[in-house]
Amino acid sequence: MKDSSSVRLLTCAATSVKLWSPPNYELAREIVPPHSASQISSISYDHINNRIISCNNVGQGIVVTSLDQDESELLTPEINAVKIDLSFNCKYLLGGTLLGKMTLLDLKSKKVKQTYNEHSAAVSVVKISSRSHSIAASGDKNGGLVSYNIARHS
Repeated sequence: MKDSSSVRLLTCAATSVKLWSPPNYELAREIVPPHSASQISSISYDHINNRIISCNNVGQGIVVTSLDQDESELLTPEINAVKIDLSFNCKYLLGGTLLGKMTLLDLKSKKVKQTYNEHSAAVSVVKISSRSHSIAASGDKNGGLVSYNIARHS
């Protein structure tokens, strides 16, 4: 397998994360996070610390996998996230659950900064703005959309 430092594309399929390298996008590496007994439902790439953050479709916790050390760590299993997004500065992670709860997590301290309970159904998408780093949005299975000012809590 190729060196993962040149990876430019991540994909997740079922129970593994695949890393692809340019220019021909050859498979560089395949990672099977510890929560892979269920399908991976969301991944984010931490470009500062060269790690992948993932969660599965039944909310068995958030897994951080270092690409440099080939080690995985389960973070705060009580969050039960099924959808996640990472802030551009890789400091915060926003996760949504099957019960509609949203959680803002400080990745360095591994502490919950804020929880939000505005959704009435399972969260289906989570996104933190890459431009402002302070605005986030999420959607749920019923079509509900919520925006958040996460700067107040960071």
